[in-house]
Amino acid sequence: MEVRPRNLEVRKVIIALEKKSRSSKKQVWKKLASCINVPRRSRISVNLWKLNKLAEKNKGKVLVVPGKVLSEGIFNQKAKIVALEISDRAKQKLLVSGEYLSYFELMDKVSANDLVIVKWL
Repeated sequence: MEVRPRNLEVRKVIIALEKKSRSSKKQVWKKLASCINVPRRSRISVNLWKLNKLAEKNKGKVLVVPGKVLSEGIFNQKAKIVALEISDRAKQKLLVSGEYLSYFELMDKVSANDLVIVKWL
């Protein structure tokens, strides 16, 4: 039996990622859909300071969080962040120097080669 999220927006994201994977023949979209298609308690939560360190190492890449971004720490990198959820304080801190995209904007604007999927717990 397949586990499906109850949140309709998350379901739409998963379906769109799977369609993008089939149409573009890139496995990164399918891998991202499978990272999201887990119970909410199993999704990752990442603080801004960890994303800041990862953005330093991967300049020019888009950081994709298949979970929630939390507000602990600072974010001072020019990077794009994509996440299922983001806290209000984290979004305020992020928008000072970085950029926040939705998954649908990610699929339209960014190529699969420019992604870094964050898997920290």
